[in-house]
Order: sequence, then structure tokens, then C-alpha cells
Amino acid sequence: MNRRLILVLALLCIVSLAPPLDAQDSGLVTLTVNVEAGFAGRFRDNMWTPLTIHLENAGTRGFTGEIVARPERSRGLTHTSRTPISISPGAKQALTLYVGLRSFADVVRIELINEEGLIAAEAETSVRAVLPQERLYVRVSDTLGRTANLSAAAAYGQTVTQADIFTQNLPDHQVGLQAVDVLYIAAADTGSLTTRQRDAIAQYVTYGGHLIVVGGAQWQPTAAGLQPLLPIMPDSSIVSSDFAALTTWSTSTSAVAQTESIIATGSLQEDSRVLVTDSSGVPLIARRTVGAGVVDYIAFDPASAPFTSWPGLDGLWLSVITSRAPRPAWNLGFLNLSQGYTAIEILPGITALPEALTMLAFLLAYVVLIGPVNYFILSRIGRREFAWLTVPGLIAVFTIAAWVTGFNLRGTDVTLSRLSVIESWPGAEDAHLRQLVGVLSPRRATYDLSVEDGRALRPLLRAAAGGFFTNQASPLQISQSEFFSAQDFSIDASFMAGFVTDGDIPRPDISGRFSVISRATGDTVQLRGSVRNELSVPLLDPVILTRAGAHRLDSPLMPGEIRLIDASLTRNPTTPIPAAPIQNAVAYYSPSQSRFVSRGRESMTGPDQTVRDIIGENSYRSAVYFGLPQSSTTIDQAEQRRQTFLSTFIIDQFNATSRGDGVYLVGWTESAPTEELISSSARQAVDTSIYIVKLNADLEAAPGERDHVMADQFTWLLLEDEAATESTPNLISYLARGKVSYRFTPAPTSVLDEVDELVVHVEHGAAQLENTELRVFNWNTGTYVPIQLAGSDLRIEDPQHYLGPNNAVQIELDRFFAAGTASITRVGVEQVGTRG
Repeated sequence: MNRRLILVLALLCIVSLAPPLDAQDSGLVTLTVNVEAGFAGRFRDNMWTPLTIHLENAGTRGFTGEIVARPERSRGLTHTSRTPISISPGAKQALTLYVGLRSFADVVRIELINEEGLIAAEAETSVRAVLPQERLYVRVSDTLGRTANLSAAAAYGQTVTQADIFTQNLPDHQVGLQAVDVLYIAAADTGSLTTRQRDAIAQYVTYGGHLIVVGGAQWQPTAAGLQPLLPIMPDSSIVSSDFAALTTWSTSTSAVAQTESIIATGSLQEDSRVLVTDSSGVPLIARRTVGAGVVDYIAFDPASAPFTSWPGLDGLWLSVITSRAPRPAWNLGFLNLSQGYTAIEILPGITALPEALTMLAFLLAYVVLIGPVNYFILSRIGRREFAWLTVPGLIAVFTIAAWVTGFNLRGTDVTLSRLSVIESWPGAEDAHLRQLVGVLSPRRATYDLSVEDGRALRPLLRAAAGGFFTNQASPLQISQSEFFSAQDFSIDASFMAGFVTDGDIPRPDISGRFSVISRATGDTVQLRGSVRNELSVPLLDPVILTRAGAHRLDSPLMPGEIRLIDASLTRNPTTPIPAAPIQNAVAYYSPSQSRFVSRGRESMTGPDQTVRDIIGENSYRSAVYFGLPQSSTTIDQAEQRRQTFLSTFIIDQFNATSRGDGVYLVGWTESAPTEELISSSARQAVDTSIYIVKLNADLEAAPGERDHVMADQFTWLLLEDEAATESTPNLISYLARGKVSYRFTPAPTSVLDEVDELVVHVEHGAAQLENTELRVFNWNTGTYVPIQLAGSDLRIEDPQHYLGPNNAVQIELDRFFAAGTASITRVGVEQVGTRG
């Protein structure tokens, strides 16, 4: 008995010492996983959010499986995302998974699933949506807390969210950076960035981003991986205390302390310009325009002495970040994705239902056969009682015939509805492709869709009744490995599943160069130059867009054709002044809120001027309450499809087209620039693509005249608003006493080397300024100086005291006594002088 007891106890000890079977198989005790979402947990609704995942396998067994983030475990995820992993014993691994989050998301959880489908490990992280009115500045450094404070670089009423991340956590796809307003890199080893991370930063800038790179003591590692983008190619450094010129870029009159600091030096790129130099001409701040974006190089370190104690540093950041060119209305991505679903569902010449006449003929044949014909035949043979059999029989026959006919009419082809916008710029190797893709199924089936050219893919959400967002397909799973794909999604017959793709393609071979000649008097702008189309397809309905308006070409631009253009455009003297990008002049669309949300204090969307210019006034159709009126003909449907598509990504915020001094060629094709792979042998495609090509442009004054920078060649920034209800310079409506002030900055290409005359323009009613004082900021004294208007214009000769960074001008209106409502219809400035 004792022997048996001893044997049992020994067996129990052996079993207790053995590791659990599932731990051996799945490696639960050896895997460590950590996840970081967005940028220090910050993300924007309706944009790709990067999840940076770090894995460590401290055991002796390898692990193969996948990482999964799914809505069932993370409230606010729009779809399931997964990526395969394989990690060796003792190895560490980092990867990025791109997901979609809604604004109410608070926690994101990821799971490691082994080959048996069991959860081997999991991790979670907290997240918070960046509100539409917030700015998101991401500061990248290898020493967190050692970066400059950018929080003051905001328009009045805005807040700034600053997110600090390490270099290794930068996304490796440009979609992961789309939520970022400013990317600031300082004291970071960018030489350690992967090729994909470097490409992501380059594409972020090219597609419209703002990159600020800092020199200072750590200029070498910080510039190592970013050399192709920088305006200065740093190759050495000097020690200097000559920073007095920085005061000219700040509203503060306090000078920088004469304390020595390290300045990075090097050669200036040909397409770059110096913003600030020291007294010996050494660049302190240089700028380079890359595509639609901008790169600023700060040669010193603002986070070191003597700059940390300089009162003017906040003003310097405001000037640097606000002095970039305005971003055109089409440059901020898909804003109204509910309209996007409407657009992909408009299929000219294709319908999910038979023609109305066919259905009526079928119904008439059914009624005639089951009624008069059936009665006549049964009466002739004297067997009317057989109607109890013939009527059900005929019903069954017609039911089967209707099913077979409908089945065959639908066909077996899957229909791909593709809407593409391709944006390109001179000098850029790649073009930006944004695309909406719809998959229309002839019958209920399951499909796979993949994009194997580096583009990102996510589902297109649709607004359903009750404000919820659903997809007509089953819950979607996006797999991310070497490429993105949607796997095993089912679609009901005649329903459509929608997707959004974003990536790059080789720059299309469309080019041109123009001279833009303006006169100091009058509103005529002369446009002289040529455009060339080297695509293999014609460019349909081409139009040239400038700030002065649109010039339509009278016929398609054929492959290989060069078209000479000499046109006069008459600009509207009341053309709205565009807002500075920092003013958040463009709304982001928030699916979870099911409406447009302005990223600024106001949401004055314009009268679709950009859409009108592209579509043409004769083809433009005003939207009714529930959208555009339905069209019947194939041509009308094609035009409606185009206009609806444009409304998904173009909004003239504050009524301004925001084209600056740019000249653009816009045209359409009926082919897609890329191909998607879908698991169906039979398919057809309905393609609509729009090309928006920025052309080379030279600004010139008319012979014998000085250069005249008009009001709409400036951008505006709201600095203070104590009393106004509408506070754009295109309309100021006072309800109380108080101040409203603006900064007007000329577009970078309109900065004159010499300004001989400053014009302050105020349009108002006869008695609207009785209790209001108008003041102009004196940058030398740091104070506002009262001025008296004679009519609507005040001309100031020798205006140097009133010119700030990049010839910026600040205007203040102070209503010192409130007596009813006062309205000022327009405030602006103009400058006359010469270019270098």
C-alpha cells in the first residue's frame, strides 16, 4: 500500500513539473508583445492609423502565426486587420499594422494567433482621437523631451496636440502620416530609418505635408537619412552668436541673447530659398518646396540655449508654419466618403434591373396568357374546369422563366467601378493616386480583392439609416503582408462593396509651361504657354486652372499632342482670399458624426467654384437636399458620376479655391492607371479617372509695369477675435465691441524683393466704420498703428516698418463702441514692387 502511494505521489510530481502542453505549442510563456497606436496614442477619425508592434521571443521555440486587430475586441475599429508573423527563438521583431479607427475609440487590442487558431499573447493600448479643430504636430527624436515647443503655432481658437515618438516608430507607409499637420525631426538618427520609412516621409512631403528638420549640435545623424529632401545639404558646422535676424521673423522685439550655439552649414539646393541669414549671409532657416509640400531646415537647435529663453521663439514658429503656400481644395484626400459610395454606384449604361419596357412586356404576356388565352383554349376544348391545373402550372412556368431570365440578364461578370484622382507635380518622380473601388456582384458570392503595387487598402464605409455605418459586404478583413488585400468577403446579388486605396504611381507624362502676366491696373491675367499629353489615351474635357479662373480647351488633348495656348482671363476682384493651411481651411469628414466638420472655427464652404471650373458651368448641376437629381441617359449619368466624385474630395472652404500662384491642367480619362486583382475569372470595369497636373509657371509683370501682388495672392490667418461672429476677411460681422486681427502673408512665389507701396483695402458700408478703428502692425516697435481710410483704400509708400516675415502684414480692427451689428465685406492687402 505504501509503495502504491509513493508511486502515485512520484507521478504527480513529474506531471506538475512538466510545462503545460499549450504553453509548449503556442509559446505563451516566451512571447512578449507591445503595441503603440497612432502618435503617442493620438489618431484622426477616417484615416489610416499605424499600430507599431514590438515582439520578443525569449524562448527556445520559434513562433509562426499572425497578428490580428478586430472590432469584436476593440471598440471603434472599422474592420479586422491581420498580418502574418514568424519570429525565431531569441529574436526581436518590429512591424506596423494599419487600421481604421472611429472617433469614439478608446482602446486598441491586438492578438497573436498561432497556427492552431489559439491566442498566444495579446496587448492593448489607449487611444484618443484628435478633434477636427486640433492641430497634430509630431515631434521625432531619439531623446524625448529634448525638442522645441510648437504649441503656439496655431490660429486663434485652435489647440495644438504635440505627440513625441522615437525614430524607430515612424510609419513605413505614407498613409500612416496623413493625419500629421507638421512633422518635426530633431536630435534623431535618421540614418537608421529603413528605406520604406524614408520613402514614406518623402511621399508625405510630396503629397502636401510640412517637414521641419533641425540642425544644431546633432546635425549629422539628423540629416543622414533625409538628404534628398533638405534645402541645405549640411556638411559642416560653425559656432556663432549672430542670431539678431531671427527677430524679423517674430512679433517680439526682444533680440536673441548673444550666446554661442552650433549652426549646421552646407550648400543650398538649386530649387531652395533662404528665409533668414545671419549678418554674414550664413543661412539660419532655408526652405524647399517638394511637390505640394514644404521642407524647412532650421540650421540651429531651437531646444538649446540661447533660444529656449528667447521670448520671440513662439512667434518664430508661427511665422515658419504659416508662411507656406495654400493647399488647393483637392489636396486633402477624400472628405465626404458617403458621397463616394454614391459615386461608385453610378454606372453609366449598366443597371442591376431589366429595362422597364422588358418588364412591362413580360408582365403583359403573363396577364394575357394566364387570363384570356388560357380561358379561350379551355373553352374551345370544353374543359374550363382544368383552370384549377393550368393556372398554377402557368404561374410555375412564368416563375421559373422569370428567375432564369433575371439570372441570365445579370450575367456572370463582376463589375469593378473605379474612380481615380491622380495628382502630380513638376520634378516629382511619383504621382499621388487616390482611388475608390466598388465591386458589384451579379449574384451572392465570396471574393478576394488585392492591390499588389504598394497601395494601402481599406473598406469604404457607408452611412446607413440611423447614422450607423455598414458595408453591403460581410464584415471585411484586410490582410497586410507584402501587399494589402481584402479576403473572403461576401456580397449579395446586385449589391456593392466599396474600398479606398491610396498610394503612388509613376508620374504621368503630362507637362506644360506657362507665363502668367498680370497688370498693375485692371483684373486681366494673360496666360501664354503650352501643354503636352504623352499618355496613350486622350485627355478628355481638359481645362487650365489658375487663381484668375478657368480656361477650357475646346477639344480633347490627344496622345502625343502639344497644344499652344494664349488666353486672357478676367479675375473677379472680390475673389475670396485663401486661408493659410494652419487656419485649417479644409474640413475632414468624420464618418462617425455623419457630417462635415470644419477643422477651423468656421465651416464656410464655398459655392463649389472649383467643381464648377472643372465640370463647366453648362454641365454643373446644383445639388438638391438629398443630393444631385437623378439622370437617365448614359451621358448624363457619366457627368453626374464625375461631379459626385469631385464632391468627395473638393471643398472650397471659406469660399476660396486656394490655388495660389499655381497653374494646373485638369482632364479626364476612361481608363484606370492601375489594376486590382479579384478572384473572379469574368469581370468588367467602369473607369473614371481625373488627372490634376501642376505645370511650370513663371510670374511676370506687364512690360513697363511694376509687379503687383493682388489680395488673393495672400493667405490670411486669424490672430484674435473678441467680437465678431463671422471672422474671415471676406466677411466680418460684429455683434459686440472688441478686436479682430489678421495676418496676411503673400504666397511664396509672390514675395517681392522690394516693396515700394502697400495698399490696405477695406470694403464697408457708409457708416460701418464709425465706431471702428483700423490699425496696421509696426514690426519694428511691436505695436499697432492707427490709420485713416480715404474711401476703401489706403496707400502707404515706403512701407518697410509694416512688413514682417515674407512681407507679411498684420491688420487689426477695433470696435470701441457697439451700436447694433456692423459688417465689413472684405479686408485685404496688396503690394507693389519688384522681384529679384
